[in-house]
Amino acid sequence: MSPRNKVKLLAVATHLLPARGWGGVAVTARTFFELLAARGQADLSVVTSDACREKGHIKHNDLAFVENVCLYSASKMDKSAFSWSAMPLILQQIHRADFVYSSGIMTWPTTLAVVGACLYRRPFAFHAHGGLLEDRLRELKSKPFKWLLFKRIILPLLKKARFLNCSSEFEAANARKLFSKTILITPNYQTISSIPLIEASQTPSKALRLTFVGRLHKDKGIHRFSSIWKSFARDGDLLQVIGGHDNEYGRKVIDEFGSDTRFSFLGERNRAEVFQLIGESDALVLPSGLEGTLRENFGNVVPEALAVGRPVLISSRLAWRDLEERGVGFFLPDNDREIVTLLQTLREAAKPLANPTVCRRYAMNFDAEASGVEIDRFLDLVDQHTRDT
Repeated sequence: MSPRNKVKLLAVATHLLPARGWGGVAVTARTFFELLAARGQADLSVVTSDACREKGHIKHNDLAFVENVCLYSASKMDKSAFSWSAMPLILQQIHRADFVYSSGIMTWPTTLAVVGACLYRRPFAFHAHGGLLEDRLRELKSKPFKWLLFKRIILPLLKKARFLNCSSEFEAANARKLFSKTILITPNYQTISSIPLIEASQTPSKALRLTFVGRLHKDKGIHRFSSIWKSFARDGDLLQVIGGHDNEYGRKVIDEFGSDTRFSFLGERNRAEVFQLIGESDALVLPSGLEGTLRENFGNVVPEALAVGRPVLISSRLAWRDLEERGVGFFLPDNDREIVTLLQTLREAAKPLANPTVCRRYAMNFDAEASGVEIDRFLDLVDQHTRDT
């Protein structure tokens, strides 16, 4: 693609800085946009909200990786970043674009980007970001108005996409039930190489230290896992819980287990502290799905923990299907008693539970430097579908 023929690619996201001090879709979208910009093969423009719970609001120089950045003011810091000011800005930028990319669906700016692309007859693609997982759609069906809006208006528009991308094969399998489109799998690349590898001491310790990182929310299954941990743990065992909460569920978890010395609720921490705390534990636990809702389309904290050099405990139903065979993880059974048995086995095992170097090597598959093939494929598809219009 010669410089004078560069496709004018408009990318729309809800947030482009972390809403927390760790992980999240915001980091995912930003990293992907940075990788697109670094290729220099498209004339990239970005529209996003200025909302950021960590900083209050962001400015253009916070997104210096791309020259053309359009921010709209969002007074609310919630995940939707709703603001009427987004409408004229996004539609104006779509009018100038050759191709539109919506990073996510079912939030205000990303849905508006799809609607606008259809109105202006611009080819577009989108990233599902978990929005098409069965449990998310099941919850949507329980809200008649939202389900009618999705089924009658949003879904027919989404089906006009030229292609879509997903974070994992697990997410893609869900999307294929609704779409007969090209699906490009682009893992949530991160700067894995910047995460410190923390060596673990070789010990025959008869205690178990686990770390959970994420929102205290039903989707993460942390209440059920905490109940299981309480029935299993003895003096010396410790579950570190890192993450904030914004609803009754999170407050219930803290109220119920916060005074127990076998738990340590640490709130939100910056990324450097999170990595150090993971390094001080035997494994990361991500119990998403234990409470009936399966909405983890990727799990950014998994490669982060592996980069630190620690294995992970995770449901076998999630995207990470090869962790056990690679020797870098353990699958949580569905039955509480069997989970306790697994935890007892890990407590009695010699530490470290996995080779830190092997864990790190696996995590490097998700380093931004390994993204070249997928990013080039994405840009090729954008170019192909733009030229076809």
